[in-house]
Amino acid sequence: MIKISELSLITDAKTFFETDKILSMDVFCIDSLPAVQKLILEAKDASFKYRGNLYMPLIFKGSPENWFLNLKQGFPAKVAGQEMTIFFDGNLNSLLRQKKVYDLTRHYKKGEVKIAKEIDFFIERYITPYEAKGYSFHNLSIPQIGSNKITSITCK
Repeated sequence: MIKISELSLITDAKTFFETDKILSMDVFCIDSLPAVQKLILEAKDASFKYRGNLYMPLIFKGSPENWFLNLKQGFPAKVAGQEMTIFFDGNLNSLLRQKKVYDLTRHYKKGEVKIAKEIDFFIERYITPYEAKGYSFHNLSIPQIGSNKITSITCK
């Protein structure tokens, strides 16, 4: 089981492209999802509650090159049985400054890819710093997830 809190943080583009496998992580509020979808996520232990809101980690794994290409092309994702494509603003340096990309190479080589659910770390790294700055977390239905601006979310 991989703990994201123990992975090496990637903070610059040079290191990003020299890494074999990466993990990109953010947390988003899912309060606006239909009740059935929220129940599915809760049943799969894919969400957590914090200060009365329901959150879900959003994790992408893969090669830096593919990840970088998908910044503008969109990332396919499945949330509570609903397929989506998530488009970020395409600014890699901004994402790296926000401490959301980790080196996953060592674990890929071992065959480990299951991620531990570290709720305290998720809250500390991805929610409280933005609350302290006065930012609010937006629901999935609004085109923004955490601190990364999402240009659109398309649902199939």
